[in-house]
Amino acid sequence: MKRILFILSAAVLAACSGTIDPEDQNQNQNQQPEQPEVEIPEEFTAPFTLSVDKSEVEADGIDCVTFSLKDAYDREMLGDMNVLQSINITSDRGVRVPRMTTAATFISNGTYVFSAKYKGVKSENTVEVKAKNRAKYEKYHRNVGLFKCTSVWCTACPGMARNMHNFSEDAKDHSVIIAFHGNYGNKDPLSLYVQGQDLGSYVMGWFGCNGWPTLIYDLDEVLRSSYSTSDMETTIMQRRIDSPATCGIKVSSVTVEGTALKVKASLTSSAGGEYDMACAVLRDGLVFQGGYSMNNDGVYNEVAVALSESFLGYYKGETVAKDAEISEEFSFDFGDKVPSAEELKDYYVAVYAHRKTANGSVVDNIVTCAYGESVDYHLND
Repeated sequence: MKRILFILSAAVLAACSGTIDPEDQNQNQNQQPEQPEVEIPEEFTAPFTLSVDKSEVEADGIDCVTFSLKDAYDREMLGDMNVLQSINITSDRGVRVPRMTTAATFISNGTYVFSAKYKGVKSENTVEVKAKNRAKYEKYHRNVGLFKCTSVWCTACPGMARNMHNFSEDAKDHSVIIAFHGNYGNKDPLSLYVQGQDLGSYVMGWFGCNGWPTLIYDLDEVLRSSYSTSDMETTIMQRRIDSPATCGIKVSSVTVEGTALKVKASLTSSAGGEYDMACAVLRDGLVFQGGYSMNNDGVYNEVAVALSESFLGYYKGETVAKDAEISEEFSFDFGDKVPSAEELKDYYVAVYAHRKTANGSVVDNIVTCAYGESVDYHLND
């Protein structure tokens, strides 16, 4: 009985299957199961992927790289102006893609590693951009002079100082800060006096300013808007682009001879022009309790304690031929207040070059040098 049932079952199966068409069999094999529809959210969704249109660029401040940022659904995010407000693209060396833009230029050699953030969420990858050949466009390393008018009684001044302290590596490497203190109302004992007026007020009057603090770039451009770190860094970068250095500065020595501080410095021009060298003696670690300092500790740094005759602009300079060098010696008499060896550790000088322009002059370059040390010309690679 079992055998008969087995034979009958086989016969039934054969009758149901019929003859198989090879073409139908291939079609069935190629058929894919239907995929469910994916609902794409309106909001851009992580992970975010950053890319760039080229990996090498000339460090001339003109040649640029353009960035792209895509979300998990391969949607371009940088084309939406509203979204751009929430995106930051920065590098490990502090170079930022300007807000609301998608491209960056470079004026320093190096390899920059960029990442992006959208509403605080970082891209899952980074991209590298190599900037090269800066020496073709600017022979000497350029520093921007940041001359700030400040005072111990100024409640807004510590905020600006903190923001400057938070500069990126790149901005710090291309700027020199000098603090001109103002003794408005006889409340600041750290101020010098120029022609019977406290230094801070004198400089602000020179530039037609009346708000404390005031920041003056290269003794040429007054910052009248924001003192945020990003805005100041943007201005520093723009000045480096618009006004590359035409000269280099060397400080051969900073010594004390008798009661005087002696500074020997030289200037070499890569383009030729009219220059006037100036010098400021600066001191860190000055203490005044009861005022407003950066860390609320009563300590003030970068304070100008002595200035050469032409500290504010071109005075009696000279014409320098291309690749020629001029030298100058500055002397500042301490009188009966010669600093001790321990105090001299907090002293340094800023030597800068005024370059004569059609409208007056501008600080072309500036360097610092500590007491007892020297600084050679700083060339771009």
